[in-house]
Amino acid sequence: MVQNEIQERIDELKRQIDSLPSGTVSTKKIKGKVYYYHRVSIDGKRKESYVPQDKAEELISKINTRKELEKELRQHRAINAHCHKKGDMP
Repeated sequence: MVQNEIQERIDELKRQIDSLPSGTVSTKKIKGKVYYYHRVSIDGKRKESYVPQDKAEELISKINTRKELEKELRQHRAINAHCHKKGDMP
């Protein structure tokens, strides 16, 4: 992959990541019923909001997709930095 392709992929990953929710989904069992909560950190504070059961699966899927894209972004950034350091790319 040449530098432009790497940078284009990095930019595309950033756009995709920005369009997906961050955080995690947790569950609480209250009186035998499971409730889902979306947890995010905002300004260093944990915020938690209820997620209806019929929306939880989709939210979990989107969060997992975001995490995979973030992993790929870290890998591409490392490759880009390594190539720049090594002098392989302008």
